[in-house]
Formats: sequence, C-alpha cells, structure tokens
Amino acid sequence: MASELSSSSSLATHNLHTSSLRHSFSCQSRVAAEDIPGIDVAPHKAQIARLTAKRNAIFPIWKLPNEILSCIFAIHAVDAHFDLKWTQIMYVCSRWYSLVLAEQLLWAHINMEWNSFAIVRFFRQIERSGVAPLMIQIHLSEAASEIILFDHCPRLHALEVGGEARYIYHLIEKMSGHSFPNLASLSLDTCFKRVELPHDFIEALPDVLFDGRLPRLRALTLRDIAFPWRLVNNLETLNLTNCDNSLTSTPTTFYDLLSLIRSCPRLRNLALTSDNLPAPVPLQYYYPVDLPFLNELYLCQDISVLLGLLHFLHFPATAAICILASDVRCGAEVKDILIPLRKHMRAPTAPRISLLKIDVGGVKIWGVTRPDYGITHLALSFFSGSAPGRKDFSVSITSYPPTKAALRQIAAKVIKAAPNTSITHLDAREAVAVDTGSWCAALKLLPALHTVYLFAHAGGSNLLCALGDIRIRRLHVVFGQPVTVPHREVDDFLEALKNYMRITCAWGNELESLELEDPQNTLCKHEKTLQRLFPVMDASRTTNM
Repeated sequence: MASELSSSSSLATHNLHTSSLRHSFSCQSRVAAEDIPGIDVAPHKAQIARLTAKRNAIFPIWKLPNEILSCIFAIHAVDAHFDLKWTQIMYVCSRWYSLVLAEQLLWAHINMEWNSFAIVRFFRQIERSGVAPLMIQIHLSEAASEIILFDHCPRLHALEVGGEARYIYHLIEKMSGHSFPNLASLSLDTCFKRVELPHDFIEALPDVLFDGRLPRLRALTLRDIAFPWRLVNNLETLNLTNCDNSLTSTPTTFYDLLSLIRSCPRLRNLALTSDNLPAPVPLQYYYPVDLPFLNELYLCQDISVLLGLLHFLHFPATAAICILASDVRCGAEVKDILIPLRKHMRAPTAPRISLLKIDVGGVKIWGVTRPDYGITHLALSFFSGSAPGRKDFSVSITSYPPTKAALRQIAAKVIKAAPNTSITHLDAREAVAVDTGSWCAALKLLPALHTVYLFAHAGGSNLLCALGDIRIRRLHVVFGQPVTVPHREVDDFLEALKNYMRITCAWGNELESLELEDPQNTLCKHEKTLQRLFPVMDASRTTNM
C-alpha cells in the first residue's frame, strides 16, 4: 500500500461493492525508474529496448498512409488553435515536412499581431496556403498597411479584427472600397482605447459595406460599434455587444430588434449583450419571430428585455439557452424568467436533462477562500460521457444573489422548474462558496441523484457534510494544483471524505465507486492523510462480507 501511495496517480478509482472492496490505481509516474532508490534498471535495459523495438514493429507510424497522417496533423493544429507551435511536428522527418507543407488549409489559418515580423510570417503563410480560403485574425496596435490584406480579398473566408479602436476604424474605412465575395464570417471588436477617439467620431460601420460587398456573409460578431440593422439579412450567427442602429438617430425600439432578428430566419446562434436594448411596450402586440434552426441563444439583458425576447422568439426545444440576468438577486425576480424556461425544458422534444451544474465563485483573502455570492451560475444539461463538459448545457442561468438566503431561493426555483426527477448527476467542481446548509436544501430536491463530481476545496468539504445519509452510487473527486488549492484545504477535504465514508458505512449506504483524479500529483504531499482514509474503506468491506 505504501508503494501505491508514493506513486503519482493521475486517476485513482475505488470500486466498492457489497461483497468486496477493491482499490485500483491507474498510475502515471513522472519520476524515472532509475531515479528511484533501491531500483536497478541496468540489467533490464536490453529487455526494455527489445520490447520497444517490438512495439514499434507491430505499430509502425511510418507505415500509415498520407491521408491518415494528414488527419492527425489537422487534429493537432486544431487542438493548438492554429498557433504556429503546432508546426514543430513537421520537423520530425522529411516525409512529415513535405506532408505538412502540402496541407494548404492548415496554413490558411493566420493569427497575427501586426508588426514587421508578423508581416514576414503573413507572406510565408499566404504562400504556403496556396489557393485555400483564408481565415485571418489580426490584432492592430499600430497603423497597418491595408494593401497587404486587401490584395487577398477574394480568398478571405473569415476575418477577425481586434486591437486599438482608431486603427480598426481606419481598416473599416478602407474596407468600404473593396468587395469580399467569399467572406462568410466577420468579427470586429472596437472596445479597446475607445476613449482616445475624437469626441465627434462616428463609431459605426458604413452602409456601403452591406450594399452587395459581403454577398456571402453568414456570421457577424460586433462589439461596441453601430451598424445598419435593416441592411443585414440571411445570417446564421449574430453576436452583438452594445451595438446600436446606425440608420436612425432616435432610440431603437423593441420592434426594430425583432425586425433585425426576423431578417435572419436561418439563425443558428444568437447572442445579444447590452445595457440599453429596448424593452417591449406594455400591452402592445408584436408578431412572433420563428427561428426553426436555432441551436444556441445567449442573452445578457435586463429582465424586461429577457422576458420579451423569450416570449416573442419561437425556437426548437433542442436549442440551448444561456441567460445572464444582471438584475436577478432573489428567487422572486428569477421566477418570471423560469416560466418560459420551464415550458422549454419540459417540452416533449426537449433533450432529457440529467445534469445539474452549480458554480458559485469565491475570493481568496490571505490564502483563505471567502464566499462571494456576487455571481452564481446554474446550468442544466443533457449528460453524456464520463465527465460533464462545460458547454453541453440545455439551460444556463447566471444571477447575482447578495446573500446565502437569496442563493438558496434562486437555486431551489431553478431546480424545481426543471424535471428534477431525471437529474442523476451533480457537477459541483466549481461551487467554491456554497455552504453546507445550501447544499442540504438543494440535495432534498434531487431524489434521483446517484453521481456527484466535486473539487477538493472548501465547497467540496461542505457538500460531503451535506450528503450525510443520502444514497449515491458514484463520487468523483478532482484534486487541483497546489498553487490554487492551499495545502491545509486539501487536508480538510480528505478529513471530510473520511468522515463521509464512516457515515455511509454506518448507514449502509456504501459507495459503489470512488474516483480520485489527481493530474497534478497533489496527493503525493498527503500520504499520511490517505493512509488514514483507507482503513475506513476496508471497514466498509468487512461490514458487508
């Protein structure tokens, strides 16, 4: 047992059955064998070399066809977000070098800071990309030579521009004199250094830009820049942050907002973030907008605007809804939002919700985590796979409760609005600031719960105390980096885990599976605490034999 504890385990799985108790570790030691005292690997080096040669002979990567290798290179480049560090793989051998150079599409993803070195790299990637459609990300921090970019207008497929506002508007001014026949995605972020613009500067996209110069535009992402609402149509992605209508000097109305969305009936992703979007006029009827292809709806608005959009936008029950309600601070305020969301989640064609994710942040003062209820995130999702993902949600609500009581009210109403009898998984890994009482209130509303994911921090310790005699089958614990989680906090969590195991043993509610995930080898510094934990598990086995 001591040797198992001393090895660094990336995933430690403990399966507890009624007839037996097994401890199985999947160990990945980061220490070389020859560096471990008492182990002499010299007599075995020849055998290790033979086994390595045999493995390479059975699965020789050099026998893979070019098509398979090209797919591997593409996956590697995507995982690296097309940072040019992925190109290091091309220097393995001459064959890989030629294969990577031949993949024009991989070189067509260009991410650059605009400076002299970036221009040289830009020309090199342009040359290697051949005739592939270009996807360019530019961060402007100085005056750019727009001729370099505009020489390739016919090949531009996606353009994302950020940086200082004055340089972006200079680029926009030059864009009005060119046509982009194949540009499908345009993203402009002008929030940086907007205060340096002249007082009378017009922060807007020119109307002429949408007068046939972007015939294939399907995705538009804008931040802090006005644009002509009535000239935009047939988009599939619309992401707006603080964007006014440049066609009118009067305040926009809720009717104008619905008209903008109605002009894009094939929308798949809609995101609206603003503090000044118009709310619907009371007792006035608006024609609903049908969005049959919508996959994701992201709204960060006041409650009145949220309710209007949720009422007048008709979309499939399979669409994911993400709501950030800045003025929701108690259960009574979230109630109105949950009425349309409840109908959405309980629709016959809606995906079955089986996961509840609770994220309540915490702030650290002198190394101690203090509760911060300023941001509370609750997500309900369809769960698939061995671990819950961050984006696979059906409904996500972010609110701002000021107290523990408000947090409990909001969480209770969200859980009750969902089909809580189908929720079998709880993801509490990021619930740092949830106390034991709040966990007890939430767990009472989850009768079908059988799997819990948590992090080894103070919030995880509180959840273990709240679980008590509640019957669950699987507990998955993640241990983080020692830098982010204090040493004492991990010890406290392991002590809470030991007490929880004793309680489950006493009540006959033993776990079927206890999984300890330790990618950063945090448990290496807590060997003594772990040694006190295993006898508790062994007692569980003795009780059931």
